[in-house]
Amino acid sequence: LDGKTFWWDILSQADSGLDDAFRARALTDAHGLNGQVLELARAAGMRENEVPPHASGASSGQLADALEFSGITLAAHTSNHPNLVSLDDGELMNELAQPLEWLKQYGERALPMVSYPYGLADRRVMDASHDAGYHAGFMIEGGWTSPRPSNPFAIPRLNVPAGVSRAGFVLRAAGVIKS
Repeated sequence: LDGKTFWWDILSQADSGLDDAFRARALTDAHGLNGQVLELARAAGMRENEVPPHASGASSGQLADALEFSGITLAAHTSNHPNLVSLDDGELMNELAQPLEWLKQYGERALPMVSYPYGLADRRVMDASHDAGYHAGFMIEGGWTSPRPSNPFAIPRLNVPAGVSRAGFVLRAAGVIKS
């Protein structure tokens, strides 16, 4: 919230996107944490870009405006958007518990569900999500799901990559393109 920008937007280059090897280092060495990833990028001499307002996090006012619509609900995506798999048990529980506590102010508009940052979760993360009070967890890939998924803490999603064309979005939403 509040206009924060994210490392992948700051570091992506218009012509080449984000280097896969750097992304892997960002998620392991810097745990996917914004400040640590940007330090890693600066040490590597990477160029930072200005992020346009539409690619920044929503303001509290924009969130309030969205909640004027009855069909809008909220769920968690952690406090700092880390690679949960790379955290120790205490850090992991803190990242999961804080947003669930924050969501309580929204009553029934808040759902006890978490979308794992970067889609990264293992059994330990899924168990910690359950222990923190969540009822379900979402991956970032995996395609379509069923009304009753076999593991409510590993619900797949249909990933729509950044920069996809309108036609590409329509084809993914229709199930023609699976990735």
